[in-house]
Amino acid sequence: MFSLSTCWFGSRQSSGDAMVDEAIEMGFQSLELGYGLNPEALPKIIERSKKGDIAVSSLHAFTPAIEGNGGHPELFSIAATDETARQTAIDKLLQNLRLAQEIGIPLVVLHAGRINNAARHWLWVHNRIMNESDSGFFYRRRLRKMNEARDREAPSALDALSRSLDILLPEFEKSSIRLGIENLPSYDAIPTPTEMDTLAARFSNSPSFAFWFDMGHAQVMENAGYGNAISLAKKHLKLIAGVHIHDVIGPGGDHQAPGLGGIDFKSFSFLRGRALVFEISPIVQRNELIASRSFLESLWS
Repeated sequence: MFSLSTCWFGSRQSSGDAMVDEAIEMGFQSLELGYGLNPEALPKIIERSKKGDIAVSSLHAFTPAIEGNGGHPELFSIAATDETARQTAIDKLLQNLRLAQEIGIPLVVLHAGRINNAARHWLWVHNRIMNESDSGFFYRRRLRKMNEARDREAPSALDALSRSLDILLPEFEKSSIRLGIENLPSYDAIPTPTEMDTLAARFSNSPSFAFWFDMGHAQVMENAGYGNAISLAKKHLKLIAGVHIHDVIGPGGDHQAPGLGGIDFKSFSFLRGRALVFEISPIVQRNELIASRSFLESLWS
């Protein structure tokens, strides 16, 4: 029922065989190829998948890790307004599409991009929101600057994203692979819930267009006063191809084991039937991960 992102192994495991064996020992029958996967581990995971030892549920762009850059899902952005950067992101994503084709992976997960000038203010604003520490002049000024930057630059970024999808989706359709755009835990990210509506209206006729619902990210945004996680998931349920599962401790501590934080997982049982991927921080202990998987199996059975 559940898949495990290779992100959980972090730098602790460099062997693909060891990752597969440990996942199976913990009761997982499939893996997500997490962003930044160690390149040395990839061939063995592919080999074990083709042997039928373990399935691969999904691929999180961009993977494997690029030498010298490490692993990060936003090394490239298909919403970049710089044309060279946007084309590079398209090329890198097509490389991941070819990898998914080789292994037989049905889903690719993608962070679309950010509004950089809004990002400069978000962490400061978010910290004040979370700590309820500053509602004075400086907070209001930074909040205004963040909103103005986003309002000013979002239309160009969304146009760039749409033009990229016009190129990418036909390539994904040829392989019957879906591309899931993930919701992120910050206001500078694309898409917001409103922007998801715009994308859905334009691209939902493509069988390869999808959203990827990240439970923890949605909860972080809800805690900051930006929307409601359950409402977001229900609104776009038909387009949600997969789910990243993790809990949130406090207002913003995401990627924790389910059951350790504040998410009401019972209320999300309607997400069953999608690709369900535990995307858990490497700091989570193995026994906590096993317990959280059993917890959700019982809750969602």
